Amino acid sequence: NGNGVILAHDGDDFFAQNIQWRGDASTPTYTGNNLNLTGDNPKLLMCGSRYAEGRAVLATGNHVQLIGTNDIYQTATGAGYDIEIGVSGTATLYHQVYGVYTSQATGGIKLVDVGAHVISASQFGKYWVDSGTSPAGVNGGMVTGCRILGAIQIDISNSIMVGCQFGAASTITYAAGTSGHEYWGNVDADAVITNDGNES
Repeated sequence: NGNGVILAHDGDDFFAQNIQWRGDASTPTYTGNNLNLTGDNPKLLMCGSRYAEGRAVLATGNHVQLIGTNDIYQTATGAGYDIEIGVSGTATLYHQVYGVYTSQATGGIKLVDVGAHVISASQFGKYWVDSGTSPAGVNGGMVTGCRILGAIQIDISNSIMVGCQFGAASTITYAAGTSGHEYWGNVDADAVITNDGNES
């Protein structure tokens, strides 16, 4: 346990395997995120991060890879997002999230000003692809074979969702001004879909 960020790393090519980062489980009085990664190409392989007061993981460089878990990724309170990738104003690309789990519909994954990202074989709560300041090169990315429990907001054009299952709390909103979204073979009996974009 630690007060403030447990691990902050600003260099490129950070790698961690089979590590669990843990905040304060019983009385979440600690502040900050569990992990702050600002360099390019960070990889967390079979790791986990729970009881974070802020984000379980905040990563703002290119090519963030979260692959597998030995634990869940979650915040202590369930507010906000468990995992946040990207930063407003800078297009970061080629993120990969595979086999990662968060435990609550109120948490989830947020991506800001990203492009060419892939999320697959994962379970998480909310999902937000935030347009930020919309620099050149961003796109809505791909989500395949996931179970999504919370609200979904897609604010960047050209997103793909294939073979996903949505929870009873799921709503899917494509933002006004976006276009080119693909939506195939999903189990969406409980989901409410709102398309405010220019086209489907």
